[in-house]
Amino acid sequence: MAGINLSSSSVGEKKVKPVGSSNGFLVGAIILLVLLLGGWGGTYGYKKTLEKKLATYDEILEKNSVFLRGEKVNRVADFDARLRLMGEQAQKGELVDSRTLLTALEGLILQEVTLSKYEYKRENKSVTLEGKTDSFKQVARQIISLKTDAMFSEVRVLSLGYDDNGKVIFTFQAKF
Repeated sequence: MAGINLSSSSVGEKKVKPVGSSNGFLVGAIILLVLLLGGWGGTYGYKKTLEKKLATYDEILEKNSVFLRGEKVNRVADFDARLRLMGEQAQKGELVDSRTLLTALEGLILQEVTLSKYEYKRENKSVTLEGKTDSFKQVARQIISLKTDAMFSEVRVLSLGYDDNGKVIFTFQAKF
């Protein structure tokens, strides 16, 4: 080791390169790429999980939709529609007690008269009755029976005639 000058730093000294901006950019790009791939993979996996759940729910819906078809369901839907209509009428204060009205009409209709149609019209607050009987005398008695009741303010004969069997057919309109 004779001949080596220890005070001189030029012979055995290594130069350390400072980390340049090109190496930092490369590391940042790799980190960003890894984060991007991780985000994409997570989103893809979550999408597949949701698709599996959706397929399961579709299968359950298809199995249960069999029960939501047929006459029973139609009856329930019709009943619900009637309840909703009654609720709307009750809110407007236009609800007519059908039982009371029909009971009163039952007491006013003569035994000799056969009704074939009953129609309540809320718009003009009237009842239309169609029926048949044996004679015009019974029709006149029926008109008198309706006119003398305090429930009706007006009774009109809309049509009067004979059917094929010789019975007298009529149509009345009675207003409240």
